[in-house]
Amino acid sequence: MSEKKSKRAPRVNLSRRELLKLTGGAMAGTVVACSDGSLLSPPTGDAGDPPVPDVGTDAGPVLSSYGDPATIKEADAAVAEHLGPIFFVHFTDIHIGSGSLALPALQFGLDTILPTFPSIPVLATGDLVEVGNDLADWADYQNAIVGAGLNAEDFIETPGNHDALLNGNLSNYLLYTLAGCNGHGKYGLYHRVHQGRRIRIVALNTCSGGNALQDSTGYLQQSQVDELIAQIDQDIEPVHATIVLGHHPPSSPLGLGLLGTDVHLRTLLDHTAAAAYLHGHLHMHYTNWEGKTLMAQAPSLGNPSEGMPGADVPGFNIFAIDDGPVAKAVFHSGDSQNLTVDWPLVMITKPANLNLGKSLTSDDPNPWAQPLPRNSSGNVLHAGVFAPNSTIDVRYQVDGQAWQPMTKVTDYFMAEFDSPDQDSCVITVEAEVPNGGIQSDSVEVELA
Repeated sequence: MSEKKSKRAPRVNLSRRELLKLTGGAMAGTVVACSDGSLLSPPTGDAGDPPVPDVGTDAGPVLSSYGDPATIKEADAAVAEHLGPIFFVHFTDIHIGSGSLALPALQFGLDTILPTFPSIPVLATGDLVEVGNDLADWADYQNAIVGAGLNAEDFIETPGNHDALLNGNLSNYLLYTLAGCNGHGKYGLYHRVHQGRRIRIVALNTCSGGNALQDSTGYLQQSQVDELIAQIDQDIEPVHATIVLGHHPPSSPLGLGLLGTDVHLRTLLDHTAAAAYLHGHLHMHYTNWEGKTLMAQAPSLGNPSEGMPGADVPGFNIFAIDDGPVAKAVFHSGDSQNLTVDWPLVMITKPANLNLGKSLTSDDPNPWAQPLPRNSSGNVLHAGVFAPNSTIDVRYQVDGQAWQPMTKVTDYFMAEFDSPDQDSCVITVEAEVPNGGIQSDSVEVELA
């Protein structure tokens, strides 16, 4: 149940010059939207004005590349020996306009959460606003995103069914999102390079039914998947992993399976050997496996479902690719005037957790969790540890033995550990910040 709609925050009035500066609009070919929804094109010299997306059609996919593998500098010796995790922040179901929490939660995410994840992109999987034909809600959303200085490569959006309300039309999504205003349309392909590894990100429009009923349960057109696969097959650059983004879950009663279009999603997942499908819609954190693909749902950032266990606490997911895909929920607490999370944030990414994705309905182990040799040394441990403006003390232990220090390497911590002579062990990473905050994460590892 949504709270009473809040009084809107003061509108940020940006000049055309300021808006271009904040969005990187001085780059040729960039299109951004003003706060009134009109499209603003920067000077492009002889290149002419960039095209405006056709709001009547799915204006995608558009292939974009974040960095050129040929220009990536060789990593330093430590990183070259142990390539580390690749992190992402997963926001979903923000629902600007739904109540007093939504806009402050987005602002908290942009102002407090993201600065602790330097150069780590955000994947925003739909329901960005509560009602898609409410221009004031879209203006609040756009002002927050543009004011944070984000661009379409660092803040990758997909539409949700609320973004198409009331009549299944996503024209305002195209006018007010970074994806729409920069030519990516309602779906498309993105690429990101980290430490020489190229990650493909496939953004889907899973509310393409064109009406509120089909969009609410999710509808993924076969033609959209065919078009994306054709683009993917033309891409000859090597890809380390593929992540697929959409709003709707594939199989739940409120997912793509209800109208049978989950088969189109699975065609895409199989064709790309996707490491993960990241989505929202049900406002709760949940993970499970379909083959070697991690299906990871994030909690609602700004509109928790009161009275619904598992969906009644707002938050977001941290997602990473290392030994395999891994996702962990982070929940925030407090009211709209004083939001916080329990710092520091800790997530082990290597070795893979045997229990990731297990639930009351599935006891299948993590297919990426390979046994480590028992009674061996030199086993590699990676963890992401994040906190704002803090010196972080990070340590680990194996099965309750003495704590050992971990070393900071670029944007993660690492260590090498000795495995015991037994069938399995539990590895715990604990991090402490100067104000006394201590948080931890644990994984179970099979030994053979």
